[in-house]
Amino acid sequence: SYKQMLKGVFHVSIMCDNLKIFCWNVRGLNSFARREAVLHMVLTSKPNIVCIQETKLSSIDSRLASEFLGQRLNKFHYLPADGTRGGIVVAWDGDLYSAANPILKQFSISLQLTSTDSTSTFLLTSVYGPSEEALKPTFLEELQSCAPPDSMPWVCLGDFNLICDARDKNNSNLNRRMMGSFRRTLNRCELLEIALQNRRYTWSNNRDPPTLVRLDWVFCSKDW
Repeated sequence: SYKQMLKGVFHVSIMCDNLKIFCWNVRGLNSFARREAVLHMVLTSKPNIVCIQETKLSSIDSRLASEFLGQRLNKFHYLPADGTRGGIVVAWDGDLYSAANPILKQFSISLQLTSTDSTSTFLLTSVYGPSEEALKPTFLEELQSCAPPDSMPWVCLGDFNLICDARDKNNSNLNRRMMGSFRRTLNRCELLEIALQNRRYTWSNNRDPPTLVRLDWVFCSKDW
């Protein structure tokens, strides 16, 4: 059912003036039922920019995209999944924003979005960090490389698969070295957290007792 599809799934909306960004790790779009569930959420939330992680899709055309984005979000870039692992989509309303300089890397999509109303430009980076510990340093290096030139507003968001602090997990099984590396990377990028509202964690292993972790983050630059 639709409610079962959404159980334990985290999504976030950022609203600023006429900007509404919807970000969601959907845990796969490789079935019609999942695409239909995501479409329902998109139509209900009415965002003008959507960032989706873990699509598990190796190829996305306009017809397939319309099944989970609808008709209004008619522009998109995607990072293919590796088999059935990973995958990112960034989509937007082409009547409200134009996009330039898309950069697709191993774990991220970055592009400059310009409002058609105000001509203001910002960099958006959507990430899906690796769950494998061995790949996390490579991901953090990539994150630093995504930083825009000075004075360009930057919003960086998605499933980082990393925590900043011990309080971001409900048990003591922690990789403190990687926590420190994550914090140092954020400091080098001069990224500030946009605070999470109404919950403490964004992921559960759905066991009894559960492991609860904050893996999904939204960061912005001072210029943003």
